[in-house]
Amino acid sequence: METVIIRRGSGYSDCTAFNGFTVIASPLPNRDDRVFGNVTYASHAVQLAADEYGDLFVLLQHGGGRLVVRFRPPSDGGATKEALIAMPERVLYAVLYALVTTAERADAVARRETQAEWAQAYCDGRIKKSRAKQGSRRVEIIPAAGVASLPLHA
Repeated sequence: METVIIRRGSGYSDCTAFNGFTVIASPLPNRDDRVFGNVTYASHAVQLAADEYGDLFVLLQHGGGRLVVRFRPPSDGGATKEALIAMPERVLYAVLYALVTTAERADAVARRETQAEWAQAYCDGRIKKSRAKQGSRRVEIIPAAGVASLPLHA
């Protein structure tokens, strides 16, 4: 499974969540410009960034801290990156904010579903634990009535 939200940070001065990224675009850097209709996003600063491998990232900083969301553009020779950079600032801000919001909601749904699956397996007595081997322990859910399950390593 590939994680989309790759880092979270406190947002304090010693936070290193944004280290290692090159900022490509910083739409609407002025807080007062982040008003859409009657809704203000003044506390949410987003930036488009890249790493040395060509992956694109959205860096979000708000009152709750920092968040880094990765998205991999298609192998198009940088056309996606150039199209994003060419967007008007307000549109780019809205697109980047929508990507972050979607990633956060998907993460929350996945966490709830995983928690519910493990809670049900615990109630049914279907959790299998192995002995520790080389410092790691294998924990898995025994499938219920023919349902496949993937093992997790703890």
